[in-house]
Amino acid sequence: MKKGGGIFLINPDSHLKIERKKENFGNRFDDYWSITTPDGIIYNFKAQEMRRGYYKPFQGLVDAFRVTIDEQNSFRSDELISSWFLTSITLTNGDVIEFKYSEYYDSVLSPLYTSQTRTDYLGTMYQHGDIYLPDGYDHTSTVFSRDITSLEQVLKEIKWKYGKVVFKTSDRKDVRSTGEWSSDTSQKLDTILVYQRNAGAPLRTFTFHNSYLGNVDDTQKAYLLARLCLDSLTISGNDRLKEYGYAFGYNRERALPPKDYHVYDYWGYVNSLGSGNPYSSLIPAYTVEQSFTVEPPEITNLIDVSLNHYNANKRNVTVHKGTICNECGFREYTGIFPTIGMLTSIVYPTGGKTTFVYEPNQYMTPHYGRM
Repeated sequence: MKKGGGIFLINPDSHLKIERKKENFGNRFDDYWSITTPDGIIYNFKAQEMRRGYYKPFQGLVDAFRVTIDEQNSFRSDELISSWFLTSITLTNGDVIEFKYSEYYDSVLSPLYTSQTRTDYLGTMYQHGDIYLPDGYDHTSTVFSRDITSLEQVLKEIKWKYGKVVFKTSDRKDVRSTGEWSSDTSQKLDTILVYQRNAGAPLRTFTFHNSYLGNVDDTQKAYLLARLCLDSLTISGNDRLKEYGYAFGYNRERALPPKDYHVYDYWGYVNSLGSGNPYSSLIPAYTVEQSFTVEPPEITNLIDVSLNHYNANKRNVTVHKGTICNECGFREYTGIFPTIGMLTSIVYPTGGKTTFVYEPNQYMTPHYGRM
């Protein structure tokens, strides 16, 4: 969006006409989007997904095991529109393809997200006196947050002049709802039915056979322990004898850790399943490969810099070789666990099979002799 309310196109050669419009959606009066393509087809996006969140900051590296945050005792963010979903396509001949959704309220409560920050100042980290910060100042911080999908749109039907597609869903076990203002639960896709106009029986049926990676018996923790996966897909027509399908295999050698555990490397892959504190710091250790001396900068404008700050920086600071660690976490790549839960095979209706073998990318750690 431009400051004046116009639309900025990253690719103007697409010649899309994007309009921001308003309409009264019953109990809501809000924006929606209309996109017209060069050939005159109009796409309207009116179904809104809404989210809100809350967060709680702490000084220091606080682990999640000792923290509980909720809407009443935390900072709450405003409820915002997070997505607009396609609701209609109007063709150049006037025909309309409609997309219908079911609305679910407070249906997804996310796991606890953790963000940790450490600011290292020369002299405090290397024990050469307090240069930048006052005595006793903790230069680490932790922020915990949660997201709530307060209005979730789930596609139920696509309808056009000559037929319709119906989507049937059921409750998911690996996603937790808030249970505060609504009993709605997030959905998983079970069946897709394709109908010709005025037909009583579906022309084609797609059935999704799902299971969970992880334990779903513990209903209180299933949202942290389990992940939904597709085991097989069955496709059938009017004649059930023509049924065929696909089967999918996954790496199930070990169970994935809970979603809020801090046991992953820099790229987000699981790197440890051992004992210890699963909520340890996300901040890795930093290694100084070679000792060096930092000379204070010349400060010529005392208006922008306090006199104490200037006086403290008039001397050199020596940074010594070694590993700097303040309750550091293990973030290195191990190569042992990254493929847990990944797709390993697809078996086709013909009996053929595709097997997937994964290997990591290579990376290089740069070495700096001077900061």
